[in-house]
Amino acid sequence: TVRCAVAVVAAVVESVQRVILPRLIEAHRSATAVVFRGLVARASLGIMLIGGAVGMVAMMVGPIIFPHHVIGGEGLRAFHILLLVALVPVVLGICPAMLSVLVAPRLMAAAYGANLVIIATVTSVFCPTTAIEMAQVVAMGHGIGAFVLVWTNFRQLGLLPPITAVLHPRIRLRDASAR
Repeated sequence: TVRCAVAVVAAVVESVQRVILPRLIEAHRSATAVVFRGLVARASLGIMLIGGAVGMVAMMVGPIIFPHHVIGGEGLRAFHILLLVALVPVVLGICPAMLSVLVAPRLMAAAYGANLVIIATVTSVFCPTTAIEMAQVVAMGHGIGAFVLVWTNFRQLGLLPPITAVLHPRIRLRDASAR
């Protein structure tokens, strides 16, 4: 049940990405690098805001959906950790649908490979026995794979994660040519 709830959040974020993807592909073919970079930055920020809102709703509704007699306190903590893991790509702006246009497939495979190797290694070395320990292992693996993709995104396009647009007041959120 916990995995299904987290999967719903991930599915909402994925569906938003799939709506944006055709426009990104068209812009990648026809627009200049500066226009395309701005479009990707705004798309990442939009996905972050929508995904963050869906994640916050899931965190608030989780204790209501999963009462204490269904899953214990540790299961609810595992739910929150797995939910945050599902939102890591959203906050860092490395959504798989967008990266399929921007990043070479071998770099995507390397990031996902690093994710799997870390999860497998940590699991075999520490042998997690509880749901919360396994959720932490999955979070560690996804976090490292996500940072590999963030570095690739920054190196190829010069884009910082969308959270920087929220935190830094001088970054413009609108396209200057749209005025």
